[in-house]
Amino acid sequence: MTAKEFLEQGKFAEIRINALQERLKVLRSQAERVTQIYNSTGSGQRDPHARATVIGKIIDTENVLTEEYNALLSTQNKIIDVIFKVTDPTLQTLLELRYICGKRWHEIAETLYRDERNVYKLHNKALLIIEKELTQIEQA
Repeated sequence: MTAKEFLEQGKFAEIRINALQERLKVLRSQAERVTQIYNSTGSGQRDPHARATVIGKIIDTENVLTEEYNALLSTQNKIIDVIFKVTDPTLQTLLELRYICGKRWHEIAETLYRDERNVYKLHNKALLIIEKELTQIEQA
């Protein structure tokens, strides 16, 4: 795995974490809205266990999402650990903004008070450092 592929996992993890948080909000909102569910005969009678059934499904889904969330956080933490091994604070910040925060190149350039071409050069320099770090980790 290249340095860039390794770091790209951080952007994906951040996107997935945000999506999971949104899904959990939706599930909780749905649980609050469950007031009357009709039984399978369509008679319109209220199913006294319907709310418990829906809440049980939501809890099961939340557990699955929580496991995935924790795995994504673990991946993100591994990436952050490698990024923190870059001693240059500008390169470190660039990597965090790009691969953890998911910022676009022009936003990173603006934040670092640089032009985009310079940011690309710094990025290449940072990738070389990350590549060395990953090689050392694999050899250990």
